[in-house]
Amino acid sequence: MASIPSHQQKETKYNPLSDKSVFEDFSDQVRRAAYQKKEIILYGCIHKDSLQMLKQRLDGLCDPGEVPFSEHEMVAYFRPNGKEKSLTIRFRRKFPGVDSFMHMKYIGNPEIDNKCPCIVRSRIDSVSKSGEYMDFMRRLGLRVDFEYIANGFARTRGTIVVTVYQISKIIELGNYQQTNIKPFGDCHIIEMSIMMPYLNDHIASAKMLRDFADQFHPYVFMLCFRFYCICPQDNTKHPYISIDVAQISLI
Repeated sequence: MASIPSHQQKETKYNPLSDKSVFEDFSDQVRRAAYQKKEIILYGCIHKDSLQMLKQRLDGLCDPGEVPFSEHEMVAYFRPNGKEKSLTIRFRRKFPGVDSFMHMKYIGNPEIDNKCPCIVRSRIDSVSKSGEYMDFMRRLGLRVDFEYIANGFARTRGTIVVTVYQISKIIELGNYQQTNIKPFGDCHIIEMSIMMPYLNDHIASAKMLRDFADQFHPYVFMLCFRFYCICPQDNTKHPYISIDVAQISLI
């Protein structure tokens, strides 16, 4: 069981942000960390004509073997009282496969840390045991925002996971016939990520991921996207609500 840091005990016994004592607040964090993880990630892309060179580079840097996949992902949102989207959940399943288990994923907002060379965000994963996921989404009040098909493969290097996939756009929502699925562009998206416990420090892992990603130059430049919106009142920058390469590409 984790103990309360000594500097927290000395500073204050009350946390005004959570309206709880430091002891209660830290205990909640420990309980939440049992299922909540921290994801460190970088994004990149490569043209299909250069994909073979990337695979050769991966053969030299990654563990032996690759895992091919073809998956269907739906992104649903919850909008209480007709206001802005407050919660987004991603549902992913094997494609084709109507009776496949559904992988549910929540991705939090990126942490504000300009010194970190990677994107850092919280993540919660779960798997549904029922094939009636559409009924489950409706009961929760979720609405489908967009969906796509991802075809690609995954490689590993220790704790680092490298995912390379191409996005195919579903022209008519809910129609999964091959005639209704169209590849979106000629490029493949590349994700390099590390999953770790939520309460662990991420700086060392982020630097390790950055060093690994830099070894793919000049074929691929893995980027840490930082999106901001400008506040019109004081012209200051504020972090954008979400970072989603698939959504940027499809909308």
